[in-house]
Amino acid sequence: MSESAAEGTGAGLQDFLAWAGRTGEMNPTTAEAWAVACRRVLALEDDPENVDLRQVDVDTLLSRFENLNRTKFTSSSMKTYQSRFRAAVTAYLAWLANEPWKPAKRLSRKKSDSGNGSGAATPASGATEKSTTHAAVSTPKQPAHETAPRLVTYQVPLRPDLMISISLPVDLNEADAARISAFVSSLAFTVSHSPTMSASSGLRTDGG
Repeated sequence: MSESAAEGTGAGLQDFLAWAGRTGEMNPTTAEAWAVACRRVLALEDDPENVDLRQVDVDTLLSRFENLNRTKFTSSSMKTYQSRFRAAVTAYLAWLANEPWKPAKRLSRKKSDSGNGSGAATPASGATEKSTTHAAVSTPKQPAHETAPRLVTYQVPLRPDLMISISLPVDLNEADAARISAFVSSLAFTVSHSPTMSASSGLRTDGG
């Protein structure tokens, strides 16, 4: 990890998340998703890399982000970006202060309690507090699989009267963008193939 991680800046936050995902301190997918959200939100700042996150008003910044991007994201996507940014900044500032910062790991409710060797299913809702506590303590040490959305849906104003949705990877790269662009271009009709234009062209010829 570079020294910038301890500076409390936007660049330090990105360095911190890269380190956490690389070393397994965080789920790599979660770390990358948080990093993408932070880059998008901090892009509102004049100097995203050097902004002091200790001084940033997170609520005000997220409000600006929402106001400026209402037509670009669905309501669900907007909430996801805001939640990830807030969680990332909170974890980073806690790490800087040498406080507990790791996000809680989600435990699968479908898995049986293999820690007690009985293979029994998860206790019913009427189980006693003692049984519930035992189940939590004897959960296997293997981290629960944490899934995070890998696609972001954008609202694209294709025409003045037509808005479409398109879902793209959160880590879209230039090669992906070029391939999508080439594919979409191959779907477009040229003017000469348009039935309307051909018909109107024929009328003008007959009239002459």
